[in-house]
Amino acid sequence: MAASPNRILEPCDLTDLPVWFRTELTQLRDSAERTVRDTVGENLDVFVWWPERALLLWRECDRTPPRGKKHKYFKYPAHIKDIARPLRYTLDGWPNGPAIAAFCIAGGVRPAQSAGVVAVHPVADALVDEFPFFTWLLRARAYQKFGYDPDGAFSKTRDDYGFEPGRAFEVIQVPLRGAVAVS
Repeated sequence: MAASPNRILEPCDLTDLPVWFRTELTQLRDSAERTVRDTVGENLDVFVWWPERALLLWRECDRTPPRGKKHKYFKYPAHIKDIARPLRYTLDGWPNGPAIAAFCIAGGVRPAQSAGVVAVHPVADALVDEFPFFTWLLRARAYQKFGYDPDGAFSKTRDDYGFEPGRAFEVIQVPLRGAVAVS
């Protein structure tokens, strides 16, 4: 396998992602490698599964471990357990558990035989690790689908959660009286 490029040639073009992606593929010397990556990019929905809607479990929920710790493990608030129970979804306290829970509660479907796959096929996962332009393709698609842009790469303004203003998303919160509310 040829060496992976460590940069993108041009800023990601939201107005024509397929053309932008093919331009980025020109960094690869081998035509067979370009063909494989182009095929994955053109058929992204075969390799990447998206939830039906954007959902955040609770405001303080992130994977950043506390200072001096290797991992952050989660205990879910009762209201999240109440939402997961009728869906027959088992909550996982491991570091990636809340991300998977949000994906599933938001209507995402995990592959039947996951074998390490959450919502991304191993081929796409490997491409994200090796090719920055593939990572940018996924970021662009997430922005187009949900308006999610925490780093401000595609929008000039974003709210406290990283979404473009005016885009629909849900945050599960505990209201003052204990009932579950979604904003």
